[in-house]
Parts: sequence; structure tokens; C-alpha cells
Amino acid sequence: MALATASLASCSAAPDLDRNAARQLQSKVLAVTGAAAANDPAASLKHLDAFVLELDEAAARGEVSFRRHQSISKSVDAVRADLKARQAEAARVAAEQKAKAAADKAAADKAAADKAAAAAAAQAAAAAAAPRPPSRPRRPTEASPRARARTTTEAAPNRFPTALPVAAATGYEKRRTAQRKVPLRRSALPVAGETAWRY
Repeated sequence: MALATASLASCSAAPDLDRNAARQLQSKVLAVTGAAAANDPAASLKHLDAFVLELDEAAARGEVSFRRHQSISKSVDAVRADLKARQAEAARVAAEQKAKAAADKAAADKAAADKAAAAAAAQAAAAAAAPRPPSRPRRPTEASPRARARTTTEAAPNRFPTALPVAAATGYEKRRTAQRKVPLRRSALPVAGETAWRY
């Protein structure tokens, strides 16, 4: 890179190079070398493309001889190859750093998850091993007056028998029962000034 840049920097006034064209090309070369010194291959390639465009325009105007144009073009090709190699190396290093950062993050996340799981398991084991406090006896609930009355009624024995023996009906009671069942009928014949009733 240094030799190729030095070859580009030799664009000074010469019989086969116009002085004004040499000054413009020299400014482009300084831009290329500045970006290369800053370890920025992409910017260096961009400035190198601008240098080639300026060189071709100067050659078209007759300000650069054919022999000098060919010599500078070879130096440009060498610089371009070196810059592309640096760019590829920088991309490889960046990719490795990115992959390493992702792996480190994944490892850190896994370690944190394992630690949290271990802590939760230890807490669960400690809770299972701890003695449980004795359960407090339940206080009897006081029943309402209606419930107490119902309970007392259900528990009290029946003082009256379910079925009472029925005595045999007498003849008089049978007749009275029969008389109640027969409807009364008024007689058409008066008896002693009163209406007689027949059964």
C-alpha cells in the first residue's frame, strides 16, 4: 500500500503531465492516503474512484500522456487490490466480533436462567422441608333459635301414640249414625197441630 501510494503521489509536473492536472490529481491522492491512514477502506476506495475519474478526464483533455496514464493506472490497480483486501479483513473481524458478542450474550442469559432455576428449586425444597404449623381447632358455630327448636322437636319423643284403639261401636251409636245419613222428610199429615217428620 505504501509503495503504491507513493507511486500515486509522484503525480507532479512533468513533460507528459500538465501542471494543473497534476495539482488536481495530487489532491485526490491525499484524500486516498488520509482515508487509508484512518483505517477506512471503504472511504479510500471511494476517493480512489474519484482519482481515476479525474485521471481519465485529464487524459481525454491531453493533459496526461498515454505512457504516464498507463503507469498511474497500474499503481491505481495495486492500491485498489490492497484496499479491497483490507476491507475484506475488516468485515471478517467485525463478523467474528459480532458472533462472539452474540455467543457471550447467549451464555450469560443461560447462566442467569440456570441460576434463577436453581434458586427457585432451593426455595421450593426449603418450603417443603419446613414443618407445618398445627392447625387450629374450628370453633363450633352457634345455631339459630329456629334451628335449635327444630333440633329439640326432632329429638323429643312423641308423647302421643300414633294410632289409638277404637272401641267397638254400640247399637245406639250405629242408629244415630244411620239417622244422620238419612235425610229428613216433612209429612203431609198434620199430627196434633204440628208438622210430623218422617224418617
